[in-house]
Amino acid sequence: MKAKKILSSSAMLAMSGMMLLSPTSDKAYTNSNQVYADSMVQEQYSDLAADAGQELEVSYQRPNAAKAAVTAKAVSTKAYTLKVSSGKDITTALQKAIDDGYTDIVIPKGTYTCSGISLNEAYGVTISAEGATIKQAGKSQPLVYVSNSHEASDIVINGGVWDGNNGSMPVFRFYGDNSNITIQNAVVQNSKDAGIRMRYTQTATMENVTVKNHSSYGVIFDQVKDISVSKSTFTNNKVGINMDGCKGSNQVVYSTCTNNKDAGIRFIDGSEITLNYNEVHYNNGQGISLENVSDLVSMKGNNSKNNDKAGIRIVDCPGKIAFSRNYAYYNGDSGVYLNGCKGIITLYK
Repeated sequence: MKAKKILSSSAMLAMSGMMLLSPTSDKAYTNSNQVYADSMVQEQYSDLAADAGQELEVSYQRPNAAKAAVTAKAVSTKAYTLKVSSGKDITTALQKAIDDGYTDIVIPKGTYTCSGISLNEAYGVTISAEGATIKQAGKSQPLVYVSNSHEASDIVINGGVWDGNNGSMPVFRFYGDNSNITIQNAVVQNSKDAGIRMRYTQTATMENVTVKNHSSYGVIFDQVKDISVSKSTFTNNKVGINMDGCKGSNQVVYSTCTNNKDAGIRFIDGSEITLNYNEVHYNNGQGISLENVSDLVSMKGNNSKNNDKAGIRIVDCPGKIAFSRNYAYYNGDSGVYLNGCKGIITLYK
């Protein structure tokens, strides 16, 4: 595809127009607390895996060169379905399954209450909740959380309606040193706080998730590296998607942000963002707002219309900006507003 026009801008460009696609690169990441398998330790503790359907998980952590901590536990590789009845509280049963080392946990169809599930130091856990509704019953913790100063990795929340029950806690909160957190095929709704709060996570993925009816953010990514949001919907929140200080390669694609009380999509103080084929309509602030993005802004095929302020607002972004076939119309302010963008701006036909 040939560039139609190249602009160098240090002031303001206002237009109602068009906009690029830049392929995002998948980046591998090694956590500083990564666990290393040690074959000699595995032999020593192999008797822990005697039960059928279990295999030994051994970790050999090296927090520094001077000393090492060795841990071992038996981990079930079979799917475990909670033995609970619809209408009951699942807090104890679900927490016990995680603590007992089950890594594939199924919440059966039904409606349940829950007062908070800890994933502190959980690794490789998948919670499947297709056909289940889980309502917040507690006041002191989110429905699912990792606390500050803790960690988790390779976590998948698959399916289910996760309902904050209009409580003061977020529905999901992943703080601490986390990696590879995935939420998919789920509904996250009804909190007086945010739907999802995520901080200091390496690699966060949301796919086919509906996030709605939150007094604060639908989802807020705070200093998260490598975000992928796809085929998801954010509606009736304060801000649909908020990304603050997020580095690495970040993308929002094929998603819908409508009827939020402020911006539909907001990205601040990050390094790289790709926005492709999103529908951003009827938000009370900007449709899409990008500010101080240091590297690449790449946008293609987005529709941003009927927002109270600018359809697309890009301010103080010194890196490259590339637009292809974006549409911003019927907005309260400018269709597209650019100010203080000192890099090369490329418009593709």
